[in-house]
Amino acid sequence: MTKKLMPDLPIHQVTSDTAATSDALGIDIKQVPLAAEDIARVILSRKLKMRTALSSISQVLGWLAYESEKEGYPPEEFMKDFGKMGLRYCQQFELVEKDS
Repeated sequence: MTKKLMPDLPIHQVTSDTAATSDALGIDIKQVPLAAEDIARVILSRKLKMRTALSSISQVLGWLAYESEKEGYPPEEFMKDFGKMGLRYCQQFELVEKDS
């Protein structure tokens, strides 16, 4: 089995509360860490420097924001939510590191 790159985060523990919130937001909470791990593996396999990785991820985010409008999710809101979620995940990683 391949070693995970990212630790398990408390935010991904599926409880009745997280399941209800995730469902209401249209998020498949079980898929999030799996997809994130896949994306991280692709980035690391390319041995990209941090700013190149950032630019690559930004291009994908721009495309997703563009596509989000087709689902009635304004691109500006998509990008604001991305920033908020990214900071929350950063805080989660910091908490996990402190606890280990």
